[in-house]
Amino acid sequence: ITQRELEILSKAGVVGARYGFKANPKLDTRMIARTHEFGLQPHYLLHSEEEIEPWRADILASPGRFVIEHMAYPDVTKGLDGAEMRFLRQCLDTGRCWVKLSPRFTREKTLPFSDTLPFIRALVRVAPTRLLWGSDWPHPNYFDPMPNDGDLVDLMLDWAPDEGVRNRIFADNPAELFGFGPAA
Repeated sequence: ITQRELEILSKAGVVGARYGFKANPKLDTRMIARTHEFGLQPHYLLHSEEEIEPWRADILASPGRFVIEHMAYPDVTKGLDGAEMRFLRQCLDTGRCWVKLSPRFTREKTLPFSDTLPFIRALVRVAPTRLLWGSDWPHPNYFDPMPNDGDLVDLMLDWAPDEGVRNRIFADNPAELFGFGPAA
């Protein structure tokens, strides 16, 4: 991608650039530095401990703010002390990380994806000012069966029972991260 293309994207309001391990197992730190120059935060999409490890140091050294997509897909069988959740805590400890909440890591076929609740509530408890909500629409890797996006939004009532915290996750946190004006 050229500098001109990055300039066009930035002027058009693009605020992030996604880096996925499956698309490119070697993290391009030069591209991260280039996109950072234009105010784009890196969004890291990792699906397991095996994907986290080769990128861990570079992610933690990312310039500026960054986002971990889908909570780094924690393995529900490992519990809250699994490698993915330890990594998320390490990222949050930088003070520069935001985490996108999503039930994508569930092992359940249908709502309410209750196996995700302890993980999400743990993050809501320790980092309510660093969480974002994501539906994963249009669900490119599909749930089985495909969920109704309205039902996914409704999960937030259980994930974050406090209305003020939900407002932070839905509006205030993204406004802060992406530099949007205050939510009306």
